Amino acid sequence: MLRVRGITRTIASALAAVFLVAGLGGSACVVAVCKEDCDPCIQQCHCSGNCVNGLGYDYTTAHRLSSYRVATSADAEGAVARTFSDIVGLSLDRAHGPVEHAASDYARFAEAVIDVNAWLLAPGGREWAAEPVLVFGSGVVVPFHGEDERERLELLFDGSANLAEIHLDL
Repeated sequence: MLRVRGITRTIASALAAVFLVAGLGGSACVVAVCKEDCDPCIQQCHCSGNCVNGLGYDYTTAHRLSSYRVATSADAEGAVARTFSDIVGLSLDRAHGPVEHAASDYARFAEAVIDVNAWLLAPGGREWAAEPVLVFGSGVVVPFHGEDERERLELLFDGSANLAEIHLDL
């Protein structure tokens, strides 16, 4: 009887280990040294960390603005300016995996962000025309213009390919 219990426990432990490894092995994040409450796979961090694998999000999830702060202002002529900041979770690495990104990757990602968030970034069915991507040492800017020369949309990425801010002038 004692031997049956021991074998049962061994089998149960082995099955639990298999399920644990299978469940956690699909997407694990490793943080090397970090003194802030931050997950680099989900939000922008200032600590050292990297995501072990691409998380495989679907198109909509990988490009949807879900957590951000917006500041709105209007001038005397009725032009409205919006700045989206504190954006959490949108990055090329999260959408496409941690690889070297070219300027065209940033442009494609920016167009997808506009597509998924059209109600917010292209109100009234506004069409945006892409301009050349601007690459700086500490980041990337993907600019767009509308039909009216005052209509501008700029997506700013930090040096880690995270979407940091969006500026919208209508």
